[in-house]
Amino acid sequence: MKKIIIMLPFTLLLTGCMRNEGFQSNWPARITRYWIGAEYWANRLQDWQLSNERLECINGHEPLRTIHLLTHESAAGDGELTVSIDLGRITPTAEANRQCFAGLLIGAGDIQTDYKRRSLIHNQPVSDGGIIAAITGKGSLVLMDNSTDSSMPAILCCDTIHQHKIDKNKIRLTVKVTTKSGFSSLTFTAFDLTNKTKIDELELIELPDSMVTGNIALITHGGADAEGNSYWFSSWTASGKKLRSHPQRAFGPVLGAQYTLSNNILKLTAQFPPIGDDEPRNVFLECSKKGSGQYKLLGKAIISSPGWLATFRIENWDSRKDYDYRLIYYVRDDINNKVQYTYKGIIRHDPVEKQEIIMTAFTDNNNGFLKNLWFPHEDICKQVEQVNPDLLFFSGDQVYEGRPVSADFSSIQNTMLDYLYKWYMWCWAYASITSTRPCITIPDDHDVYHGNLWGCGGKAAPAFPENKKYPGHYKGNEDYWQQDQGGYKLPPDLVNLIQRTQCSHLPDPYDRTPVEQGIEVYYTSLHLGRISFAILEDRKFKSAPSVEFPEANIVNGFSTSEFNPKKLSKPELQLLGERQLRFIREWTADWTATDMKVALMQSVFACLQTVNSSTIKNQVGSHLPSTIAAGEMLAADMDANGWPIQGRNAALRELRKGFIFMIGGDQHLASIIHHGIDEWDDAGWSFCVPSISNLFPRHWMPPDTGLMHNDSLPSYTGRYHDAFGNKINVWAVANPCSTGVHPAKLHDKAPGFGVVRLNKKTQTITMECWPRYADITKDKQYPGWPKTILMTDNYSRTPVAWLPVIICEGLQRPPVIQIVNEKDNSVVYTLRMAEMKFKPPVFEYAAYTIIIGEPGTESIKRFSSVMALRADDNKEIHFNF
Repeated sequence: MKKIIIMLPFTLLLTGCMRNEGFQSNWPARITRYWIGAEYWANRLQDWQLSNERLECINGHEPLRTIHLLTHESAAGDGELTVSIDLGRITPTAEANRQCFAGLLIGAGDIQTDYKRRSLIHNQPVSDGGIIAAITGKGSLVLMDNSTDSSMPAILCCDTIHQHKIDKNKIRLTVKVTTKSGFSSLTFTAFDLTNKTKIDELELIELPDSMVTGNIALITHGGADAEGNSYWFSSWTASGKKLRSHPQRAFGPVLGAQYTLSNNILKLTAQFPPIGDDEPRNVFLECSKKGSGQYKLLGKAIISSPGWLATFRIENWDSRKDYDYRLIYYVRDDINNKVQYTYKGIIRHDPVEKQEIIMTAFTDNNNGFLKNLWFPHEDICKQVEQVNPDLLFFSGDQVYEGRPVSADFSSIQNTMLDYLYKWYMWCWAYASITSTRPCITIPDDHDVYHGNLWGCGGKAAPAFPENKKYPGHYKGNEDYWQQDQGGYKLPPDLVNLIQRTQCSHLPDPYDRTPVEQGIEVYYTSLHLGRISFAILEDRKFKSAPSVEFPEANIVNGFSTSEFNPKKLSKPELQLLGERQLRFIREWTADWTATDMKVALMQSVFACLQTVNSSTIKNQVGSHLPSTIAAGEMLAADMDANGWPIQGRNAALRELRKGFIFMIGGDQHLASIIHHGIDEWDDAGWSFCVPSISNLFPRHWMPPDTGLMHNDSLPSYTGRYHDAFGNKINVWAVANPCSTGVHPAKLHDKAPGFGVVRLNKKTQTITMECWPRYADITKDKQYPGWPKTILMTDNYSRTPVAWLPVIICEGLQRPPVIQIVNEKDNSVVYTLRMAEMKFKPPVFEYAAYTIIIGEPGTESIKRFSSVMALRADDNKEIHFNF
């Protein structure tokens, strides 16, 4: 028996007292599926399968594949821990060597960190990565430190003399940890169950307890056969005083739920993992009045596949009451008996009685990389609970295709599973808040595995140039060529799957007609608390600049030549597309049971970023955010919705007719902008919320101070033209800067979230922008926030004339008023009056029709041939209801 002494700094770790019940795996027979079970997290989903009561690694080509045990961990303190696993080769005849191995991972991750973060340890060693106890392909034992800075674990102890042929044999590996007074010994034994012989034993002594506390996992590396299969595992057990049981950490079979409640229609989607073809498909929704415990069955849904979604749609919902809900699903145990599983949440009533509706808004859910993980964003969820919003809005990039590990394009099936693996992380991180309040989630470019997306109405993006010869300006950037051609890189079925996972709980689409390739649409409206929200798709119809302007040599949205970005303009270019503009036109005119309106989108209508002339990439500087860096110039990024200018202006013209406030994300840079079309400030305000976390920070540090600058605000505020010539009045920007908050790689890039407070009585909109590190009960927001505006500020166009003063009587609340220009019968604007008295501004001398009252009721009046007046003419029109 070999021994090795590891002398490392002593670390004392303390954990809360939990149960130390033993663990024994219990995988069902006659089932084959990718999902291993609720007690486990597999890295990655596509690398493992459950088959014939055992786990199989089906991707031995990728390094350090792991399956983490969620419901038990190795705790700090004195005592013993024994972990055992049986394993073998899936294909005994496959070539094996000393570099491939399979076994156990003990003490993965710092015990003080969230167990979800620890559960992503795989692919490479990380800090506090644990100790690997494994048997190599040649049958020798090895103990390795998985906490190195290199790409592979470091060998601590191995037996290079003894080898044991394991091709067809069943091997049992056992690790026993004994801890006393802060130090541990580890004994690793291998036994051949086929031949009933002991293979070998290794031992480490005087280990700091911190090296063996944390997650317990299975691990494989290499050993792939011709189809990629490597090792199988069965009969996993763990016991001892150091073993802590956390049954509440099981994840599945319901991985998360999202819902919306709009116009008395409940839509709820439950996300499931890939279940087996022969497993139950029925999911039941039961509800009870909150706190009563008297559940009643309200609906049944069938799990769809692929995608594995159960979607409920229930009409005539009683929106006046809060309800507890539970999702019932029956799983099969190891002897094929049905066992009931329950997932619980809350469906809140429609808060029509509240004067102020609160929403929190998020964007760019970057989980980080394995060595710098921000997942599972538990700090964000705690802050949301403090805000207690009525509505959540995730504006896109819930998934980043390349994080925390690279995208998998090895097959369409694996790309689908790769997306689901990363989408499940989002479900895992935010389930506590999405299952208990309405949530709007819309995908953006990274969700569909694009760096940037110009959807071009849903067409397929060509994979290669016709002659497979890339234009010269793509040299070194060939990977951008496909996305730059416009359309979608992924197959339409996969695009639809992605959209359904994120959007199937949204209210029914305004127009279900799919776009090219049968790609579905989801743009719609949601009604909550007498606020109407338009949910837009500002990528799907957008024109591709590199196709429209080949002479500009555009790569990834930037011209690589000296081309004037203001010339990148054609009248036929699309942003939202005619279909969505028609939807907005109808939505802004319909104020039934509505007091205010808001538009939700991926990205706001401006290009608010500068770049330094000395560098291609944005860099985080140590300068204060109010300081202008030398050499800054406006960035002409055609991914931003400042381009195309015609599409941008068309959208703003329609939105301002309803005095629409806009919320978006994507830009990695929080901002408040008052948009202009023909003149400054003649359209709506937008709030771009900060990233949850981001890799590539952007900044706004223009070389000149803005026009009409307010001296109390930073020098980068005021009136500007962006690189495309759009009029933007910048009121606040959360530029990245050195914060002194650890980790700097996260907090120096200005992450956080937005809060919007919509006050129906005063018709005010308050924007809040919180740093991720902030304690919202006492800390300050980013400079420039909070900011409050009036709803009517969203159409601040200078009036040419006025209509007579409108005075109303006999209504319970101020009425909705619509102004129609009789010259072309066009709606000038529609809004709910703040008071019973209102003097409507108009923008030309003409005759107008006034439609006023309460939409959806008989209390509606029309008054035609009303002539526009000078500002000093105070004629009145009285309406009695």
